[in-house]
Amino acid sequence: MTRAERRAHRRSPAKNAGRIAAWTIGGLLAASMITVDLGHLGVPGLPQSYVVRSGSMTGTFDIGSLIVDLPTPAHAVLHRGEIVTFHNPTQPEEVMTHRIIAVYPQKHEIQTKGDANPMKDPFLTPEKNIIGIYQGEIPYLGYAVSFIQNRWEWLLTMLAAIVGISLIVKWVMKDEPVKEKREA
Repeated sequence: MTRAERRAHRRSPAKNAGRIAAWTIGGLLAASMITVDLGHLGVPGLPQSYVVRSGSMTGTFDIGSLIVDLPTPAHAVLHRGEIVTFHNPTQPEEVMTHRIIAVYPQKHEIQTKGDANPMKDPFLTPEKNIIGIYQGEIPYLGYAVSFIQNRWEWLLTMLAAIVGISLIVKWVMKDEPVKEKREA
């Protein structure tokens, strides 16, 4: 390839900006895919994630963290000190993550307490209410997950607009090969 051909095929600054924008959009799409929680979609055995919305476990994990649980296996033996996620027996639509402070195997119940709470939870939790065993946390990612979960229509609209604008810019800024003058 001659020097003139290389110069003709060199990317313009606008084309580089378009390439950076495309990679940025791709990265944002990949990050949002991480927030898709296959465990909650009914795929058995896969981790489930939950956004921490209260300070009852501050010190172990903070508000805005994303905690990751593994589903509780059937006939799991639970131990004092384990952190579990469960449906609150007094308000079943509420999901909580607290530490086990006592296990009552004969009754198939556990007593829980939030690490930052001065008192134990005012109820015993049936083992059937336990939906996951805590594995770890990702600090602050819960804020992003919560934002995406609560604004998915807005995000899809913005994403479509960004992709559309990127395609238009790419089409408008098409580099035309430079025609060289022929010497006669």
